[in-house]
Amino acid sequence: MHANSRKKKAYYLICLAFILTGCISPDQSLSASAVPLSRPPTAVDSTLSPSTADYQAEISRYYGQPDAALLLVDQGKQRSGIGNAAWTKSKTGDVRVFYYGDVFGVVTPAQPIDVASSFTATLVLPGHLPPSKLGYTLYPVAEEDSRGQGERQFKTWDLPYQPMTALPLETRQKIVFDPIAEGLYVLLVDAEWEGLGSVDYGFLLKIKNE
Repeated sequence: MHANSRKKKAYYLICLAFILTGCISPDQSLSASAVPLSRPPTAVDSTLSPSTADYQAEISRYYGQPDAALLLVDQGKQRSGIGNAAWTKSKTGDVRVFYYGDVFGVVTPAQPIDVASSFTATLVLPGHLPPSKLGYTLYPVAEEDSRGQGERQFKTWDLPYQPMTALPLETRQKIVFDPIAEGLYVLLVDAEWEGLGSVDYGFLLKIKNE
């Protein structure tokens, strides 16, 4: 009696397995890679609200110290200096520990990059997180305005305050510069990410008439 019952159960399980297998068409895949993604894994949804858990989880990837930005021009590229900064180093609960870069001046690479009088530059911010504030200003300078001579990799420039020109809140964008007089210039980019921190990026440009 018990033997017959066990045989019936085994028969029903085999039938059920065939039925379930037939429900999957041959061209369907159970691999996770077949599931379409709404956005690339490295991209960030710029519509995320800073108050959401997803945004907080995203910015935690950038805790530590701020990375440099890049400026791309026809003649090459330049990695920025990092001046004043207030950056989240770590966070436990509601308590944040900050990294501070307190510099009295704008920090740029020691060597300028050559550009034409009229040029278009591509600004590339580090990471994939769109900033909450972004702007730039351009200063004409002279060598004697800088601190950090000799073999140093960076220079610091004592410059007065100038109003910023606002930029779209994007991590990569083009900036068009109208004809500029020949000479040495410091490009200051001020960026801020809500809940993460703010950074001053400095670039050194040498304008040459075409």
